Amino acid sequence: MPKLYAELRENVEKELCDLKYFATTTNLWSSRTMEPFLSLTIHYIMDDWNLGSRCLQTSYFPAEHTAEEIAQGLKEALESWGFKEESQVCITTDNGTNVVKAASLNDWTRLQCFGHRLHLAIEKSVKDPRIDRAVGVCKKIVSAFSYSWKRRKELKKAQAEHHLPFHRLITETPTRWGSRQMMIQRVLEQEKALSQVLKADRKTKHLVPTWQDTDVLESISRTLGGEAIEVELKSYLQTMQVDGETDPLDWWRLHQANFPRVARLAQKYLCIPATSAPSERAFSFGGNIVTCHRSLLKPETVDKLVFLANNL
Repeated sequence: MPKLYAELRENVEKELCDLKYFATTTNLWSSRTMEPFLSLTIHYIMDDWNLGSRCLQTSYFPAEHTAEEIAQGLKEALESWGFKEESQVCITTDNGTNVVKAASLNDWTRLQCFGHRLHLAIEKSVKDPRIDRAVGVCKKIVSAFSYSWKRRKELKKAQAEHHLPFHRLITETPTRWGSRQMMIQRVLEQEKALSQVLKADRKTKHLVPTWQDTDVLESISRTLGGEAIEVELKSYLQTMQVDGETDPLDWWRLHQANFPRVARLAQKYLCIPATSAPSERAFSFGGNIVTCHRSLLKPETVDKLVFLANNL
């Protein structure tokens, strides 16, 4: 593994050595053993107008998670790869006050993670007792099936009877803005099968959604699905000369000769990720690596394994 890591790192360094501009994302994560890690991903546009992305590190970060320590840790991470700070166009992060201040201390341009902002906006927009109750029922239903293999077995039978797809229920993840919509859509999809199983057990009869709950859930699903937003967005895109489905990098690959100065700006700024999800995906790999059965892995080994998993 060390040899494979060294070879891949060398290849990645060669690939990135001539970058004129790049953007980054970062995040903090704790493993199952509560060891802290700091991730760093890099995003860039190559001369052929292909978008590139690499996970540079998921390094052990035992220092206090103060803004000053994080700022220094990020500087050192860039230096370890030979990157110049002036070539970094932007860093995308969540709204953690320590990370926000760290970017400010480094005098780095920072973009707020759109995913996190959208999640907060949605959370604020659905504050209503009826919504709270309906979503609460949804969560309890998912929980009732998640922790009972018997109910999951009965659910499969009910799905077959009602000719429903054999889909599993989805648990809402508070930090992932789209998970609530997916949870609600799945409960609505499986409503007949779920109700059949829940009614058959006296312990779960009270979880059967009422027609009022179903009505509210359907309204939430339509709203979170962005129907109104899509109409506005399509109307906006129709005023543009470029079709909304066109890949902007494909367009610039064809037109950079016509607009060489603007093309340089496009190549500089279009590499900025809208969310810090790349850093969070690195932690998803980390969570699969640092399992209960592999809790004694050394932090430097975790960093190398996550690097390999993300970049091979």
